[in-house]
Amino acid sequence: MSTGKSDLRAEREGFRPAVVLIDDDLQILNSLTRTLAPLPLRIHAFTDPDEALVCLDTQTVSVILSDCRMPSMSGTELLERAAALQPLAARVLFSGYSTTQIGVEVINRSSVARFFTKPWEEKEIWSTVLDLVASSVLDRFLTVLAPFLAGLLDLESPHDMLSALRDFLWKELQLSLDHSVTAAPSAVTAVASRGGRALSITLSDAHREVFRADSRRKRLLGLVEIAAYATLLAAAERDQEAELEQRAEIDALSGALNRRGFDNMLPREIMRANRYGTSLSLLFLDIDHFKEFNDSFGHMIADTVITRLGQLLRAMVRSTDSVARYGGDEFCLILPGVDATGAIETAQRLQKGVSGIDVAERVPRMTLSIGVAEWRTGLDSIRLLELADRAAYHIKESGRNGIGWFSDNGIILVPSTHES
Repeated sequence: MSTGKSDLRAEREGFRPAVVLIDDDLQILNSLTRTLAPLPLRIHAFTDPDEALVCLDTQTVSVILSDCRMPSMSGTELLERAAALQPLAARVLFSGYSTTQIGVEVINRSSVARFFTKPWEEKEIWSTVLDLVASSVLDRFLTVLAPFLAGLLDLESPHDMLSALRDFLWKELQLSLDHSVTAAPSAVTAVASRGGRALSITLSDAHREVFRADSRRKRLLGLVEIAAYATLLAAAERDQEAELEQRAEIDALSGALNRRGFDNMLPREIMRANRYGTSLSLLFLDIDHFKEFNDSFGHMIADTVITRLGQLLRAMVRSTDSVARYGGDEFCLILPGVDATGAIETAQRLQKGVSGIDVAERVPRMTLSIGVAEWRTGLDSIRLLELADRAAYHIKESGRNGIGWFSDNGIILVPSTHES
């Protein structure tokens, strides 16, 4: 007969380590259960040792208390089998028929932590069980901490790392993270900060009741701080890596992607469009008469033209679009989810916008030759870029300051002004 069931409600309520009780005498079992009931524990009580072993095979348990003499299985045998299933759980034997010799024997054979005689003292049971639970929880957390820290290195983003820490602390200790840190570390709070992020983890009343000893509480908070700080350190390193990678792909003058960034981005967008069956268009922009800006007004003015155009393009497109300086006076716009019609409308808006750029006194207004190409199934990034470039080149050969669309019927000249 079993009197124990998983208390799922208690698990949701927070920190309640599991304790398994086994005694074939139901009256004694109920008495022991009532004795431990006020403590923040999940009690699983069994009269059948085999049912207790099933529980031990399926749930994480901190302490196992077993009667020494039972008809179907001795407590010594039970705890020996329990040690294989729950090596980090503390094991306790109790008996009404005990001698010093029996106590020594079972302690040596079963590696039990304590041996009690019936009847027991309530305060002694409380103190012993809480101390053993605290020790078992710490041992288990220390065991799983190293694999968790090693696993952080496999995560791609700081968000994933923080989520992993949150899940880890809740699963192992039912501890919650607080991202709005205002308190300093204390006897019940762990605080970690790194790379502009800060976390605090505060022990609940249940934690403080189980970890009554200052030494164990400090050890718990120390291990939690190690987990939190290591996570923040890994997240900061990922931020730094991402920043360095981003800088390596950004053109310093225009603020747009450089050629490397463009060459990485366009294939990714083509793969996404192909996977989800969405539209994708590419604009190729060439600044008209750019060499004359250099020859007539100097490199500083020419650089200003590049800077102002980069600012305009990034301000006028969507957050999902990508602006790249392809080289010299050439820019590209990658427009995910946009077909040729939408791309032409974007090109028309850009031509209006660029006409308003005032670079310097006596410097002519900037104009653009723009080529438009829409991605089709089977086109790779090299071919799509070639089509947009050919359309832009056709505009330059036709007098500049225009928009060319590389359609199925060849390059089509479209109005430079969008009419709504």
